[in-house]
Amino acid sequence: MGYVAAALGIISLIQGRKGKKAANRAAEREAAAEKFLTGAKLENLRVDERVLRGQTIAAVAGSGIEVGTGSPLQILAEQARAFGRERAIVKQVGATKVAAGLQRGRDVGNQYMWQGVSGALNAAAMAFGYYKNKGP
Repeated sequence: MGYVAAALGIISLIQGRKGKKAANRAAEREAAAEKFLTGAKLENLRVDERVLRGQTIAAVAGSGIEVGTGSPLQILAEQARAFGRERAIVKQVGATKVAAGLQRGRDVGNQYMWQGVSGALNAAAMAFGYYKNKGP
């Protein structure tokens, strides 16, 4: 009976370790996907900014106003600031999601590991109790 308890303890530790590794791998995949998504959003913002800038310049130039002075420059500067703010927000949100996903993975991994340790300790207690009760 004691050997069975010892085997259960070892199996519990192995399962806890495997669970921790699996949780960490899943968190890393989630983080990689979030990084990719954030990068794609940032690239879309760059494209949108270039398109809007071109449309603004074309509209202003088409109306006969000199593009390089006064109000047109203010409009372009405000557009640049707005896109800059939006890019900063997208970067921050993406970084926060990545960090949160990795932390969730570590937390779940630690839960698996502690469950494995707990199972091993319970098995050790069973084995100790078996040998103690068996007596000389």
